[in-house]
Amino acid sequence: MWLRVLVVSLLASQVVLGQNQLGLHISNYAGANGLSLNPASFQVSPLSWDVNILSGGVYFENDYAFLENTNSLKLLTQNSQVLVDRNAEGTPPADGLFYNFFYPAGRINLSVNAFAGLPAGVFRVNPKFSIGIFTKARLAFSGHKLDNNLSKPQLDLWLENNEMSFKPLQVSALSWGEVAINLGFNTTRKIRTKSAFGVNIKYLIGLGAAYFKNNQTIDILPTSLNYSSPQASLQFGQAGVFNRPNKAVLGKGFGFDMGYSFKKKKKGGQQYHYQLNAALVDIGWISFNKGTEAYDINGSNLSLLKEELNDLNDLNELANLLSDGSGNSSAQSNFVMFLPAALHLSADYRLSQYFLLNAAINQRLKLGKIRVERDNLLALSARFENRWFEAGVPLVLTNYQKLRMGAWLRLGFLTIGSDNLGSLFINQNQYSGSDLYFAIRLMPGLKKNRHTKKADACYFD
Repeated sequence: MWLRVLVVSLLASQVVLGQNQLGLHISNYAGANGLSLNPASFQVSPLSWDVNILSGGVYFENDYAFLENTNSLKLLTQNSQVLVDRNAEGTPPADGLFYNFFYPAGRINLSVNAFAGLPAGVFRVNPKFSIGIFTKARLAFSGHKLDNNLSKPQLDLWLENNEMSFKPLQVSALSWGEVAINLGFNTTRKIRTKSAFGVNIKYLIGLGAAYFKNNQTIDILPTSLNYSSPQASLQFGQAGVFNRPNKAVLGKGFGFDMGYSFKKKKKGGQQYHYQLNAALVDIGWISFNKGTEAYDINGSNLSLLKEELNDLNDLNELANLLSDGSGNSSAQSNFVMFLPAALHLSADYRLSQYFLLNAAINQRLKLGKIRVERDNLLALSARFENRWFEAGVPLVLTNYQKLRMGAWLRLGFLTIGSDNLGSLFINQNQYSGSDLYFAIRLMPGLKKNRHTKKADACYFD
């Protein structure tokens, strides 16, 4: 079964944090989990402390390939099906699981993200200051706005002696760990308004990385024997993918998140009327210098024999083939990769004591020459919440193209949810992505009202 899961994941990405996973981050009771999306979130929450025992999530989405008539649950429970190319000749097996390829009208997007959250906690030192710590292991893969000439149907139409152009692209993968300290500050506390600022300071541990970058439009001409190009500017590298050294840590780095929250209540009201949030997340980089190789190829009149390409075993061999007579090329034993940075904006509006609406947007930021990137995301959600129970339904627009519906549920110490609920249980004609996340935590303590000295459930004081 695990081999099937791996094959399906590779098919979906063709080369995986969840993107927003709203049920973990936007609640007034998100606690330590909310710090990843907005470091100021705990400071304006009703909690006095929170401890997260374990959390995790996986998300993937792509415009390249899909499986036919299946869902995530079926993929994990039915082991007898055989992966079959829908376009293959011959009689397909009766228990075949068919895969096919999109005919993209626009650019191609590929994204896979996963995380595992280890024990984390946050607590109030005093009414104006809070401190927390969290640790995560994370994996990210991205390829955004790729030329649709790279789609399988277009490549199948690529005939010998017919030149094809490919626009600039970058495809990257990064695996890393992070240890973060959160600091939250109450910046304004008035009768009807409250605001807070927060920051996560991260120590980053590089576990592995790979990238390929085409810096300019490249024209490639195939013949029966080779591929040729009049001009090319390529960069590629890896750390720990080929010939991994006997070391777990291949690089180190630094990162931070910073966020701001503002909430306001109606005159005479006890609960906040609306809340506004803004944050910069995943600003940082990792410098890889162990088990690492990086190549920069700039040349003209490049030619590669198809037979040589089929026999490639590592990047060094590819670099040597591209460097032959190409002019400028260089090799290094280190490179720097940047995190999937994003700008996050969101707003909460209270309909009644327990019902709230939320609008959120994540816009990726292109920081650094070599980087992994997030999907852009626009989400609208409605939720019912109190200390012991929460249920929410989001509508999520990924990369401003694909609309998905999700759901999440929090029962006491357990949260489970998905931003793509249909992919989990309902057969999809074109299964191209999925999402699932969970969290297990201790029941958080409510903040004490400074006047009554009792637990305060009004979310405001």
